[in-house]
Amino acid sequence: HYAEALVDLDGVLAQLPQNTGALYNKGIALFHLLRYQEALVSFNDVLEQNPALIEGWIQKGITLERLGLVDEAIEAFDKVLLLNPKHAEAAVKKGIVLVSLHRFEEAILILNRALEEEPANDRAWCNKGIALSGLERYEEAIRSFDKALEINNRCTRATYEKANAISNLGNQAEAVALYDYALKNEPDNPKILYYKGVALSRNERYDEAIDTFERALALEPENASGYYYLGVAYAGKERYYDAINALDHSLELYPSFAI
Repeated sequence: HYAEALVDLDGVLAQLPQNTGALYNKGIALFHLLRYQEALVSFNDVLEQNPALIEGWIQKGITLERLGLVDEAIEAFDKVLLLNPKHAEAAVKKGIVLVSLHRFEEAILILNRALEEEPANDRAWCNKGIALSGLERYEEAIRSFDKALEINNRCTRATYEKANAISNLGNQAEAVALYDYALKNEPDNPKILYYKGVALSRNERYDEAIDTFERALALEPENASGYYYLGVAYAGKERYYDAINALDHSLELYPSFAI
């Protein structure tokens, strides 16, 4: 679909190289084809012609984030907020980038700003919860995740992040139940399986933890952390030979664990 659209758009631009709509749609097509660097060129061309085009800045920011250029992505979202201080989508996207950088205090501020404009934005509530968890404000985080789930009860991220907060507060049984609920929606999500395995280990349910980590590692066989946590679970069962093998495998994949 996008490859065909790209051919058509190139045909339009051959005749009308300054056609802003065609340039923008070309950037969208390239983005969906995972050709991010080329997409960025298109969005820059769009913004050169129309520097006040909010959607151009939004898509440029998203593309920069995919390229790992997070500081520039934040600048793009800030440009949107300069053009329209009440633009909730730009505030949420900036907040998500800040969360990924562990700049949690800043993330909470901008996500609160988004929620003033869109109180029913489940992504804003979910990412605010992640930021609060990052600051170890787990009870507040749980309230944020609950708000996200009230708005969108199929938000798997909010479900397992809430479980993480509950686990960090020491209630492993409730956390495991929430991980299981999240796994109904995404049964092959290794991240949820790892989190569940950690909660099971914390609850000294080592056999279940081992099964869970092995299931996760079947999906992600190169995950060093997975082998580390598997080794911890084996040690909890006093299966020390298996624990050493798992930990050795972890070190082979990620030697910095030895530091």
